[in-house]
Amino acid sequence: MILLARIDDRLIHGQVTVGWSRFLNIEKIVVISDEYAEDEMQRQFLAFAVPESTEFDLCSVADAAKNLSDNNYTKKRTLLLSASPQEYRALVLEHKVDLKEINVGGQRYEDGKHVVCEGVRLTDKALEDLKALSDAGVKIEVRLIPSNEKKDLFDLFEAAQK
Repeated sequence: MILLARIDDRLIHGQVTVGWSRFLNIEKIVVISDEYAEDEMQRQFLAFAVPESTEFDLCSVADAAKNLSDNNYTKKRTLLLSASPQEYRALVLEHKVDLKEINVGGQRYEDGKHVVCEGVRLTDKALEDLKALSDAGVKIEVRLIPSNEKKDLFDLFEAAQK
């Protein structure tokens, strides 16, 4: 079953492997990335960061959609992970994957990004993608670590702009 769909530009790191994976007792981590799906070096690098007892897959959006529709990712306690909202927008709006909620985690500072809250900064494109997902009925929440309270991304963004 899909226990968490997360956006984190660092992909696999301590908050994911120690925090979220342990908290949710994750058995499989799936990184969804058209950019990295065919990059064997990136696959090895990411797989190296996954705990030994956890299965790992790196795939394109289209392959993730097929695996989700075939229930290949629902047999284990699974965490979906992407670096940006773009992959989830394609999954939900183009491939009609039914996701109820997406967790926005670490999005590092870069010039031109809007501050949402501590640790989350988004480009105009990312905000547009998340708004499209929200308009499609997907709840967009911010929670950097499991012990944080869930907060609505757009409420945080609106407050940060004041």
